[in-house]
Amino acid sequence: MKFLPNKKLNNNKKKITGGVIIALLLIMAFFKENVGHVVSTPIMAASSYLLSSNEDVGNWFKRNAAYLEQKKSLEEENGRLKATLTELESRSLLCRSLEQENNQLREAASHVTNKNKKFITAAIVKRPPAIPYDTLILDAGSESGITTGMTVTIYGEALLGQIVEVFPGVSKVKLISFPANETSVILGNQNISASAVGRGGENLEIDLPKDIQTNIGDLITTPGLDGLVVGSVDKIETNDSSPFQKIIFRLPINIQQLGLVMIEK
Repeated sequence: MKFLPNKKLNNNKKKITGGVIIALLLIMAFFKENVGHVVSTPIMAASSYLLSSNEDVGNWFKRNAAYLEQKKSLEEENGRLKATLTELESRSLLCRSLEQENNQLREAASHVTNKNKKFITAAIVKRPPAIPYDTLILDAGSESGITTGMTVTIYGEALLGQIVEVFPGVSKVKLISFPANETSVILGNQNISASAVGRGGENLEIDLPKDIQTNIGDLITTPGLDGLVVGSVDKIETNDSSPFQKIIFRLPINIQQLGLVMIEK
């Protein structure tokens, strides 16, 4: 046997519940005398509404469902627009980066006078003080054809250092200014053969007998017809107790301002 729900009984339950709420509100209003008419009037109005209204919570949600759904839709659309804007900004940044890199490559290629030599161009990704001084990390490694012992140059015209470690995607350069590192050089117009020794901090020195004439600004290169520039004489130090003079010079470029290098194949 099935029993149909008693609508009258359900209505009575709602009225009883509403009556209890009204009674509680009236008691609160009675004991809070300091609130007075300002509070009691809204309470009486609320009580009257509860008694006269047959609307329940379910009907309220139905009435506001469209608003809530619209708000959710707007929030989702706002999120999609923000994501699209972020993507466009990233693409714009990438385009600017590629344009800058292209300009650097063009500039590097324009400095190369010996077109018979072949080079691998790489960017400097780490430099001092992030890593030990007189070393560099490049963004090209064995996958780009780089091997240990390769000569690293500035625009293919000046000697910078040598590849000492190679990994698939990166490689490490030891600059010619690395402490105690020796490089064979030719000094000045007199083609004086000497050995330049690294002092660290991009500085090098050459020891020569005092009777050899040297001048500030004299060019220093590597031996050979296609010799690379190593630097120029910055300072000459002498000591009465020593038969030698010390030639001090630096790398021909500020490493902090260098973005690309060219590795000779």
